[in-house]
This record gives sequence, structure tokens and C-alpha cells, in this order.
Amino acid sequence: NPLLVKNDTNREIFSLIYDPLYSIDLNCKPYGKLAEGTFMVTDDGLNYRIDLKKNVTFHDGTYLTSTDVCATINYLIKNSTSFDYNVRNILNVSVNTEHSVNVTLKEPVPYLEALLTFPIVNSKDILKEFSFNGTGMYKVSSYVDKKYIDLEVFPNYYNEKNENIRKIKVQL
Repeated sequence: NPLLVKNDTNREIFSLIYDPLYSIDLNCKPYGKLAEGTFMVTDDGLNYRIDLKKNVTFHDGTYLTSTDVCATINYLIKNSTSFDYNVRNILNVSVNTEHSVNVTLKEPVPYLEALLTFPIVNSKDILKEFSFNGTGMYKVSSYVDKKYIDLEVFPNYYNEKNENIRKIKVQL
């Protein structure tokens, strides 16, 4: 489960398999990966709407929906993980539409998108200890416990693919 990573090496490996709502560019600015945009709904800076990109699929062929985002954020709020800092100020998250979620904060933050950099997990896999069903550029083609993970380009990736690196072998 990418939400339970304990070290940077595993986090980097999972970043090939799972995408976050936002990533941080070389200029330290957040940019949308799974999120189309984040919009402040109330002037007090406590309520936001996050719109998701449409037609994003998980490696198993199911579509990303707001239910997956809510399940991921609620899991992180309720469990102690290495992403505690990212969600410490989220009071509530709920489905708005199939591709939109509402987020209520405990107090305003000037950098909400920069905190939404954790992997999004399929809601049906959220409680599984073991699943490689992400939305990332690479999908797992084979796995041998404590030996290696083979990755290959996910053909239905919603974003630009890396045509130079088609396969990756991760030695465990």
C-alpha cells in the first residue's frame, strides 16, 4: 500500500505506479497530475472544490472518481502514516460530483495544492495491504516477493508517456 511507505526509496518506486492530485515542479510550484484545478468556495479560505481530470484509469481499467480521492484522504486522516503532515489541516472531504470533491480545512493555508502530493489509491484497494493498482505511468508486469518488481509503460496513461524508458526492473 503506497500510503504506508516508510522510506524515500519506496516512495520513489511507488511514484512510478501511483499519481497524486498534485506534484511539485523544479521551481517548487505545484501542478496538477490527477487534479484539473482547486477552487476556493468560501472567502474564509476553509472550503475548496477540487476538480479531477476525466478519463483517468487505474491499471485494472476502472476510472478514477471522487470516491477514490475521498477514500484516500479519509484513510490518511484516520491512520498514522508518513503523510500525516499533508492532511493535518483537513477537517472533512466529501464527494461533490463524480469528478469533484469538497474539502473543508480546520484553518486557512496558502499552499493547499502543495500538500495534496500523496498517492491516490483506488477505493476498492484502500484497505488491502498489497495492491499495485495505480494511475501512474508504469504498471507492474511481474513481482517476486523480496526479489524484484518489473514495471512497464501503462498503455492507457492519461498524460504524456516516457517513450525512452519502456521497462524498469526494481531490485528489492
